[in-house]
Amino acid sequence: MDWMVPDDLSASQYEEHIEPVCKNWVVHSLDDQAAYVRRLCEAGLEVVEFEGFDGKDADNITLLDRNLRFSFFMLLSGDSQRMPFIRETITALTALSTAWKKGHFVLGRYCAQKPGKA
Repeated sequence: MDWMVPDDLSASQYEEHIEPVCKNWVVHSLDDQAAYVRRLCEAGLEVVEFEGFDGKDADNITLLDRNLRFSFFMLLSGDSQRMPFIRETITALTALSTAWKKGHFVLGRYCAQKPGKA
């Protein structure tokens, strides 16, 4: 399972919503399903299954938003030593939550195997 972008994501949507996710979560980039399939095949693997969660991951968004609300609460607590970390956490959670809710971020699950293996 990996973080991905939908196959139809435009360059401007990627720049606006995915680049902040990558920056804040220290991820080089996110690819779409077509790129994953191509890379798995280039690596000599046979793709057995590839699917999205089709909304079944909504509980993850709920948990993400709870963590975001908790982080805001921590920020309001005034712990000056933890402020930079809390602000970074809020920025990262906000970027991911926004991209996910707008459908610009998706989770993909795949299974690949070496050819000839059962």
